[in-house]
Amino acid sequence: MALVPIGKIVNTHGLKGEVRILPSTDFQADRYAPGSTIVLDAPEGRRDLVVASYRPHRGFDLLTFVGCDTISTVEGWKGMTILAEATAPVRLAKNEYRAADLVGLTVLQSGIAVGTVSGVREYPQGDYLEIRKNDGKSALVPFVDALVPDVDLKARSIVVAEWEGLL
Repeated sequence: MALVPIGKIVNTHGLKGEVRILPSTDFQADRYAPGSTIVLDAPEGRRDLVVASYRPHRGFDLLTFVGCDTISTVEGWKGMTILAEATAPVRLAKNEYRAADLVGLTVLQSGIAVGTVSGVREYPQGDYLEIRKNDGKSALVPFVDALVPDVDLKARSIVVAEWEGLL
């Protein structure tokens, strides 16, 4: 079973074992469905955890796990990564992509490589591509058809429109 990172535990939330996750995945509702298993990548070794509850909260995902119902159980997990199977649990529609498939794509403008996709961020207004430019700076580009007209997973490239101030 191939595992991929789906988030990082950044803090606890409350006193009943809830953890705050900075997600690095898509399809959170499916990945974090109660009863599903995720893997905690701890320094002492990986540990399977069964999700008890999930809810989005202010740009983070809040999770509880079966048998982990106190803050003392989970507070040592801060900074640890959580993993899941590499395959997405849902089928993708046309022009839908997994975040993991976009990371690492070469960003092109007018046929010239200007950087690489370093992440995908989800905000209430939509998804944004985090781009690490060749000059070392980074930029956020709304992932909409007008600004990202072409994604070619086979060629490992993505075209970003020329728009003043965008990159």
